[in-house]
Amino acid sequence: MLKFAVKRALDDEGSPPEVLEYEDEKTRLLLRICWQIDWIAGRRDWFLSCRDAGRFSGLGHDTAAKRLEMFVADGHLRIISKGGMNGEREATVYDYVTRE
Repeated sequence: MLKFAVKRALDDEGSPPEVLEYEDEKTRLLLRICWQIDWIAGRRDWFLSCRDAGRFSGLGHDTAAKRLEMFVADGHLRIISKGGMNGEREATVYDYVTRE
């Protein structure tokens, strides 16, 4: 699912209007990836690790984690369950909340 979402995001197969809120192209790509994962998941909750987010957006995992937190703070994503605590390898589960 993730590779398909990345391909669709890179091909710009639909973008959420909120990508225009960000100037950095890698940040925009990450938001498009999230939007595409949400579409593929059928608007159900989905997971994304900061390592995968960083690898596929080109941001690096630390920066990708900060961008995902920013998307939550900006009201575009909602955290359903937090992953990666205390060395656990589980990814955070999200919901894309500003999808039209």
